[in-house]
Amino acid sequence: MKFYPLADRVVIKRVKEETKSSGGIIIPDTAQEKPQEGEVVSVGPPSVDWVGAPLVSQGTTIGVIVVQSYTEGVRFQEEDKAILNFVSEQVAMAIERKRAQENAIEAERRASVGQLAGFIAHELSTPLTNISHLTSAIGNQITSATIREKLDEIETERRRAADIIRGLHALSQNHSIAAVATDLRAIVESALGQVEIYRNEGVHLDVEVGDAPVLVQVDPGQIEEVVVNLIGNALDVTSRGSVRVRLEERPDGAAIIVSDMGRRIRKEDLAQLFDPFITIKGRGPGVGLGLLMSKQIVKAHGGTIEVTSGPEKGSTFTIVLPKGKSHEDPRRG
Repeated sequence: MKFYPLADRVVIKRVKEETKSSGGIIIPDTAQEKPQEGEVVSVGPPSVDWVGAPLVSQGTTIGVIVVQSYTEGVRFQEEDKAILNFVSEQVAMAIERKRAQENAIEAERRASVGQLAGFIAHELSTPLTNISHLTSAIGNQITSATIREKLDEIETERRRAADIIRGLHALSQNHSIAAVATDLRAIVESALGQVEIYRNEGVHLDVEVGDAPVLVQVDPGQIEEVVVNLIGNALDVTSRGSVRVRLEERPDGAAIIVSDMGRRIRKEDLAQLFDPFITIKGRGPGVGLGLLMSKQIVKAHGGTIEVTSGPEKGSTFTIVLPKGKSHEDPRRG
């Protein structure tokens, strides 16, 4: 660890490899040295002295702890450095334990949902098939327009129930990832060809994928399923205005961003948006499984999926996929 007296109060934005080897945060002598390079940003009054230590979890720096002095004559010593390093290690271990607990709870929850989904799908498939056959047989024997209209309504609802069954069945299955180098532009373009049925009259679709390939190591079929789900949802909830789909190259991978102009999602609903049977659709055949499966697929690829909602209307879903290979089964509990 290094100490730099009279250093301005700064926020470290990028921790160098030197941090790992030295065991502490490397702070520039003054705030003027690196701000133009994006490494530090002044966020307050200058301190007299400070000391910082990284939070390292499984070899990755996940944050920093900084202690500052604003009292003249108070300087940090080697003993202070040792104490802060000890505290940072304890905090990092606590974060690791918390994450492990959350992952275990999530895995148990997914396993329970998968088992229930498999049971329901199995028990309801045969009755729904029988309903289809019976309505078809009746339809071939009647001429009444009114009765035929009612039979069509029954068939519509039967198909909706069948969609739920297929979703439950997919949720309960284990599917391995066949990751290959894939241009996300091709996935988006393919997905766009499948979502026209969701577009409301007058709604415009803005697509920004760029001219250069956006390459990631993914299972193209599974990621396309996620993109179709997100764009379809966005078009379904947008009654006027536009839906925007864009790709972004990022230092940690590539992002697929889908923004809609539908009704805002309340803050209390955002936390449970990826739970089973929670749907953002105000109408139509939404059953609340698409976002859950999308999250599982993205997570299995080592990526993240997040959602933000505007103060009045509109939501944005952001998928970030790393450029490395996948490691786990997307629907394994």
